Amino acid sequence: MYINDKKPFLIEEEFDKETGQILSGMDKLPADLKHYVKEDNELFDKEIEEWDILQARKAQQEKLALATAAAAAASAASSTSTSSSSPQPMSIESSPPDNAVPQQDPEYMEQPSPTSDSKHLQEDTQRAISRAAAEQEERSPEALLSASTFPPTSPQPEVQVSTPSTPPPDLVKEDESPGQHTVEVAIPNVGTFVIESEEGGYDDEAMMTPNMQGIIMAIGKSSSVYEKNGPEAAFFKAIKLEYARLLRFAQEDTPPENDYRLQHIIVYFIQNQAPKKILERTLLTQFADRNLAFDERCKSIMNVARAKLDLIKPEEVNMDEYEMWHQDYRNFRETTIFMMTGLELFQKANYMEALMYLIYSYQYNKELLSKGLYRGHDEELLGHYRRECLLKLNEQAATMFELGEEPEVTTGLGIMNELVVPCISLLLVNDTERDLLAVEDMRNRWCSYLGQEMESNLQEKLTDFLPKLLDCSTEIKSFHDPPKLPTYSTLELCERFSRIMSALGRVPTEGR
Repeated sequence: MYINDKKPFLIEEEFDKETGQILSGMDKLPADLKHYVKEDNELFDKEIEEWDILQARKAQQEKLALATAAAAAASAASSTSTSSSSPQPMSIESSPPDNAVPQQDPEYMEQPSPTSDSKHLQEDTQRAISRAAAEQEERSPEALLSASTFPPTSPQPEVQVSTPSTPPPDLVKEDESPGQHTVEVAIPNVGTFVIESEEGGYDDEAMMTPNMQGIIMAIGKSSSVYEKNGPEAAFFKAIKLEYARLLRFAQEDTPPENDYRLQHIIVYFIQNQAPKKILERTLLTQFADRNLAFDERCKSIMNVARAKLDLIKPEEVNMDEYEMWHQDYRNFRETTIFMMTGLELFQKANYMEALMYLIYSYQYNKELLSKGLYRGHDEELLGHYRRECLLKLNEQAATMFELGEEPEVTTGLGIMNELVVPCISLLLVNDTERDLLAVEDMRNRWCSYLGQEMESNLQEKLTDFLPKLLDCSTEIKSFHDPPKLPTYSTLELCERFSRIMSALGRVPTEGR
């Protein structure tokens, strides 16, 4: 080791360049490190203060518990002596007085959930606090500071998904069963989770829905309430946050491509003024989803929601009305799929396939709108593309007829007889100006052939066809069955609907 013996001190003091004072302690640190240490110390002081408050509250609760137990013991002793001196029949003790007013049971949302989660978590919390208090005396300040940076809950959820009819299994199994597997799920706007579940017990598609994303985010925001007051209070906090978020969506003025009704059934219910009990039960059902069992906190809140569902009495929620509202929403989704598929085919110029989707989407949408303004989609938009599709098919069929050769002539007349003519009565029954003008255009196109020279076989076919086209009856005599619809997940439906509606926004809708 080299030592400079010319210096008077082996360790020189550091001085402030401006004031000349000796620097000591944190003053010797660089500015950024000094700020970090100061902030860390303040955080540690705050945690110590919260710890002291918690210990004081715990001591007060223990005193109250001892006092209550003593009072209960004294009351039991006095009642025992009274009953032994003057025994009475049990029927008299159990029957209320004649003038007593029967008390009404609180609603299911106000009743405490009959689950063991709250008691279990409270006991675990008390044991953890006791262990931490015992270890605190043995730890150095540096160890306590490093330990305080980690949350008390386990960061990696390891939960086996259980069915509603069976109690949830233990969070940690010593021997993993062969039927279990680990799934890593990346949920947009939420995060990535590692989930252990049974084969077939975890639905990753359900975890990706906007509903589930919102619920997980609401549970995450209620974590502080969960740690302080348990799952029951956290459940109410989370459900309040989620409802407030959905209410905001329902009140927003959004463009057609961002329809929140497709993402959230609650938004559809709010906009159409569904009863409060229908909204509550639907939200409870979402919070009771078995796919929430991937995390201890989520599973506890899920169990609270299931307990609330079990508390619902038949007279509190009309299940026929509940099912009616959900069927209306299913009809709305089905109409949306008809509309979306028809518009996609129209954009691809596949007018023959698009027509039936557009026809049925218009009819179903009209039935929905008869119940309320927000029950369906834009009627003018659907009416426009229904007319345009018929006009395009009419033009295709007329062009084939003008060729004057087989099989084009037969194909063109087949399009008119099988597709266009049956739909004309639907345009006439609405009696709107644009629909009537579209029918007039189609008829004029075919009537213009009457003054032209053509072969006798074409003249004969035209003569047979024109009376069907010129029929002014609004009676629907025969029609095609609705096309079979594919099944879409909520995420896929929203993406495809947004894509086609954005494309339509760039297409002019003027004219007929």
